[in-house]
Amino acid sequence: MAKAASDQAVQLETFTVSTDIGAYHEETSSMATKVPTDLKDLSSSLQILNQNAISDRNATTLQDVFGYLTGVTQNQTNINGFTFRGLPVSGSYDQNIEFDGLMGTPLKKSAQSAADVDSLEFLKGPNSVLYGQMHPGGLMNIISKSPLDEDQVDIRVTGYTFASSFNPLGTKGGGTASVDISGPIDSSKHWLFRVIGDVEDDTASRPGDFDHLVSLFPSLTYKWSADSSFTVKLETDADYRRQDDGVFPVFTSPAILTPVGTTKSAAYGPNATYYMAPFDTVYQNTYDNGRDKGSALSTAFHTVVGPFTVRVATRSVWHADYTQEDTDNSTNVFFPKATYATPSTKIERQYNLIINGHRWNSMDANAFGVFGPAFFKNTIIFGVGGGTEQFDNQRYAFGPVTTPALTILNPIINQPFTNGLEYPANGTAVSNTNNRSTSFGEYFSDQMQIYDRLHVTYGIRSDQYVQSGFDPLNPIKTPYQSEIVRAVTEQIGAVYDLTNFLAVYSSWSQSTTPNTVTDVNAQGQSGFPPETGVQFENGLKVETVDHKFFASLCYFYIDRTNVLVAENGITILATGQAVFRVDGAQHSEGTEFESEWQPLPNWQIQVGGDFEKAFVASSLSNPYTVGDDLVSAPRASGTLWTRYNFTHDPLRGLGVALGVIYVGKYWAGDPTSTAYFTVPGYTRVDAALYYKWRRNDIALNIQNAGDRKYIQSVQSAEYMVPGEARKITLSLERKF
Repeated sequence: MAKAASDQAVQLETFTVSTDIGAYHEETSSMATKVPTDLKDLSSSLQILNQNAISDRNATTLQDVFGYLTGVTQNQTNINGFTFRGLPVSGSYDQNIEFDGLMGTPLKKSAQSAADVDSLEFLKGPNSVLYGQMHPGGLMNIISKSPLDEDQVDIRVTGYTFASSFNPLGTKGGGTASVDISGPIDSSKHWLFRVIGDVEDDTASRPGDFDHLVSLFPSLTYKWSADSSFTVKLETDADYRRQDDGVFPVFTSPAILTPVGTTKSAAYGPNATYYMAPFDTVYQNTYDNGRDKGSALSTAFHTVVGPFTVRVATRSVWHADYTQEDTDNSTNVFFPKATYATPSTKIERQYNLIINGHRWNSMDANAFGVFGPAFFKNTIIFGVGGGTEQFDNQRYAFGPVTTPALTILNPIINQPFTNGLEYPANGTAVSNTNNRSTSFGEYFSDQMQIYDRLHVTYGIRSDQYVQSGFDPLNPIKTPYQSEIVRAVTEQIGAVYDLTNFLAVYSSWSQSTTPNTVTDVNAQGQSGFPPETGVQFENGLKVETVDHKFFASLCYFYIDRTNVLVAENGITILATGQAVFRVDGAQHSEGTEFESEWQPLPNWQIQVGGDFEKAFVASSLSNPYTVGDDLVSAPRASGTLWTRYNFTHDPLRGLGVALGVIYVGKYWAGDPTSTAYFTVPGYTRVDAALYYKWRRNDIALNIQNAGDRKYIQSVQSAEYMVPGEARKITLSLERKF
């Protein structure tokens, strides 16, 4: 007789497909005040792209989402290659880019992995009171992921292909793979860990370009209690890529007399016209390469002592980047010799071998507490912050010009220099500039809530900077220089709640940062006064009681003074040193709008707009430039992102999204040179499809859906970076 079947049934796990979308809006932040504060109670502008906003855009690197920050325009491919509110923050130093509130980037010239990024916070305008040295346009803070107290395994893979006029669908692509493992180590959940690994083949759309990135992010937390914890985070990154200096404008307009002098130029003014080679034209050899590598060690301690919450954070970073190429990013490359290209120009690339080393050791320690009666509540924070920074710029060669010269159209690359060698010998124009700096500051801030509706903030900081610089290979041209700079900055702001959902605010804030110590005046002396910034901002903020709708509208103006500029190519005859001077001021003013709205649990909208003018406000050595627009500062820009999930069968589990990035036309070059011209604006449209099946999240993202040809950033008249062609990315993410 057959054995009777068991009466026991196997109960399968039930999966529920949620159609809700995680909110893009964050109700509170600690960035603007270093104390958890409602965004509506801040007397300044703060934009946050949280984890929901970043993941919906299917970001693998931070470059995938930077364009969705209001008031941010990219002008270089470096991590700090931006203008904030029309004012530049790029250069050899990275004061305006912070990681968990402290300076130090492991990668500088390559894309930063988004695998370990929890959110991006962009604080508009100056805030040296809490963060020390910075340029006045704003501060971007990259918040990293921390260990979780619940088990989580998150595996994500992506694959992409370009589908453009010069990369047909399926002919070129790449992909990424990441794993994120976190949870408690012991049953009492005192020990928590997290390990994130990310491998990326982030190939660009231009022919022959490649970019390989490997990143590892382990972290460990020990929690004594709910109020006390200590976290250690490590990061290591290695990037290897094909070096690509982009394309350049070829000017065709009639030469006109410029304000620079008696020189005529076809590349100056609003009527300057030009064309570029097709965007699949590359002037670098396939073996020209760049490498970035870096490691970081961060710690964060948090506890409660009496009425105070005490926090101590540190960050140490070791970074190096290496570039070896025949570059066209130099005014020496145009033949016949000129400062810009014309249709008859040929390109004599210049050999370039450089290694940059950067070391940061940063710290911040503070304590905050709440005091006073309910009708006059004071949230007081006081602390110290600072650190050391070391920057070594080692140039092994900057020349000679390599032959044969290339044509602008259809250039023939990979031609050996001589005797079959890829590059000439090192030794031309070698240098080894070593800069050292130490900073230390003390700060105090008081946030006062007066009765129920008035919020007043006042803060003050005192900083001291010690700098020195020297080039041991060129001691006459760059002799040892040192200086001590002291600065005091303040800020004050007020917010008044007109109703329980509408508030008005006004604020005044300052910034400061030392000028480069190795720059000298006509007498060979350094010690220029520090750059300073002042901002006034007034605005409105609206947040509904259910926090489903938030909007802010503001008017701002910023003055940047003590701007250091070169004296039109003048050098000291005896030493060859370039002559600098503190030259006037820059000004930016405009109106910004930002909003996050969740009209339905399954529908999310994020929108922003920026209308501003950033220009030269005064100049002693170049008075004709007063009123000229600053470069890479569009007068209008805006973004839109919206996602909708279908709630009913048969489309339940399916979601759609649309993104738009608009950048108006802007100026490039330099108004004090013979090349100062406009760059056309552009509108880029992104789209996405999502499907959730059990524990699997599947997404298909299309970046630049219209395959728009546009210039993403301009560093000079010799270096224009085309935007990426249409890119189709399929991703699969599974959480356990």
